[in-house]
Amino acid sequence: MAGRSLYLFKLIKLKRLVAIAYPNNAKSRKVIEKLGFKYRGEQEHFGSNFSYYELEQLDR
Repeated sequence: MAGRSLYLFKLIKLKRLVAIAYPNNAKSRKVIEKLGFKYRGEQEHFGSNFSYYELEQLDR
């Protein structure tokens, strides 16, 4: 993932990527964290609460 995200950051000039998962979905949250995303708290999206993660360009 690190190589792909670095590619996206350079090619598309992204500053960050985001990921969301249901708070009770431990497997999805674990995958997101293994990919290097940092937990930023709970947020409401699409009428439901989600765990919110960010991967910033400087996090690589």
